[in-house]
Amino acid sequence: MVRSMILPRYPKHPVAHLLCVVIAGVCPIAPTLGQVPVIPRAEPVVESSEPPGAKSVEPETPAPPSPEESVTTVPEASPEAPVAPDSEVSRPLALAGLVREDIPFALVLEPANNGSEVFVPISRARESGLTAARWKNGVMRPYTREEFRALEMNWKDYRAKGLEAAEKHLALIDPVFDRDVRGTVELVRFISESPLTATTLFTGAFRDKLENILGLPFYAVAPSRSVVMAFPKSDGDSASIRSLAIGLFNDSIYPASQEIFEVGKEGIKVVGTFKAD
Repeated sequence: MVRSMILPRYPKHPVAHLLCVVIAGVCPIAPTLGQVPVIPRAEPVVESSEPPGAKSVEPETPAPPSPEESVTTVPEASPEAPVAPDSEVSRPLALAGLVREDIPFALVLEPANNGSEVFVPISRARESGLTAARWKNGVMRPYTREEFRALEMNWKDYRAKGLEAAEKHLALIDPVFDRDVRGTVELVRFISESPLTATTLFTGAFRDKLENILGLPFYAVAPSRSVVMAFPKSDGDSASIRSLAIGLFNDSIYPASQEIFEVGKEGIKVVGTFKAD
């Protein structure tokens, strides 16, 4: 069972949230930790090596998921505001502040119907994938096809740089552990104000961080861009975890994915979904 405590609800807008927190006498922004060097890690999650723009679809027709991933494009990419952590998460939040430095090569986990132009579906995922974006002046903006082509970079190289940025962000987050009466970890939560949080799921550091705690393989979900939850594979059918994930996905301003990922020695793969058909 997942135990929870009810936190006061603050406004989701980052500025209004911060003002409310300061007035309440609580500062949720953890001190910024030193920058941790990142060693790129090989990830077996398969995305297409084809350059973005290889295929185009009509706005009303999202690309169907398939084992062979391809870059899909839809028009009208919309700028995105900074993401605040979901106020519905009823646990003490271990918050890492918004990324302060510019990140030219960012990866954002999001649904296919968000309208991003440079979007790579995840193998076996129903409708979520990774979007190429850049973080600048506190705002995450997706690349247009033209902007991405101007980078003169293929998807494989771009993805490697995006995972480096996500791994660097993971080092700033202190996970929250839920334990049963025997002290066994039932659920691990990574919560941050940054939209890079969900992407940390695909880094080798995420697996290494939890291998000795949850064992391999373990399951993980990223219902919101600012929340990732991991739990033992044996709890894959937990009704309480499924209910929590569904609530976060439905209530989040920026939902990420409804897939359940299995993280193991061979890498990461989609094994199901927490959302009912």
